[in-house]
Amino acid sequence: MYLASNHSDISLLRTEYENLRKHGFTAEWWNKEKIADKLPFHRHAAIYTQNDAEMDPFAFVHALISYAATKGLAVFENTPITGHTFIDDKAGVICRSRKVQIQTKHVIYATGYETQEFKKDRGTSLTSTYVIVTEPVNYSDKIDPWYERCMIWETARPYCYMRTTPDGRILAGGLDERLNGKPLTEGRRFQKSRDLMQMVHNMIPNASNLNVEFFWEAVFGGTNDGLPFIGPHPKYPNCYFLEGYGGNGTVCTMIAAEMITDILTGKPRPDLDIFSLTRSLKRKKL
Repeated sequence: MYLASNHSDISLLRTEYENLRKHGFTAEWWNKEKIADKLPFHRHAAIYTQNDAEMDPFAFVHALISYAATKGLAVFENTPITGHTFIDDKAGVICRSRKVQIQTKHVIYATGYETQEFKKDRGTSLTSTYVIVTEPVNYSDKIDPWYERCMIWETARPYCYMRTTPDGRILAGGLDERLNGKPLTEGRRFQKSRDLMQMVHNMIPNASNLNVEFFWEAVFGGTNDGLPFIGPHPKYPNCYFLEGYGGNGTVCTMIAAEMITDILTGKPRPDLDIFSLTRSLKRKKL
């Protein structure tokens, strides 16, 4: 459920809806009357889409690795890469893990924003994002109706999103703010958790007595053009990068895996230029 936070957002949301319908996506346009009937709050308009899913990313990644291991993948846990040496196009790369050296033809970095620890990406920004999880809720008493327990996302910036958990809690997150290079204080995390809880209370008045049980903060990154980084870099021969950046980065991970696989097996992929690590990322003036 994508909500228009303000009346001024309705036209942009309507354009989004029309584009979804134009390209064959299942989407419904909800007016304020339908929102009030199906959800425990009021908004001017919304897009309701289907065929999405919720998952535990930690469990999902480990399941992928476990499955790949049954197909012959060798997994070495607790083996940090502490350095690398580029030899030549034929000899490949020597990776170092403390006193151990590993020579390989190619290296694929799928380390997300941590790549910035040794390769600074231009045209990117890192933000701090916050999440809270409430104590369990009695839905019938507190917050029904909540149609299909759908995930809720707002057009406001900084944004807020909410969803439910299998054990009956409300998970809410957002309120991103740009990292300034300084570590966040515990007091800042507490303040953001209170702000998110207040937003939940504002949207669901019947849940005004609900409390936060868990909260945390994480790093989220984006690029100026909204696209991820996928492919080689001239300063790192025989290396390929699969970097997320933004929600589109997560969506594109399967595309990235296919692209890099094709390149390594000799199949040309000219469309890789769209995600080039050296593309121009200057912000356009409006």
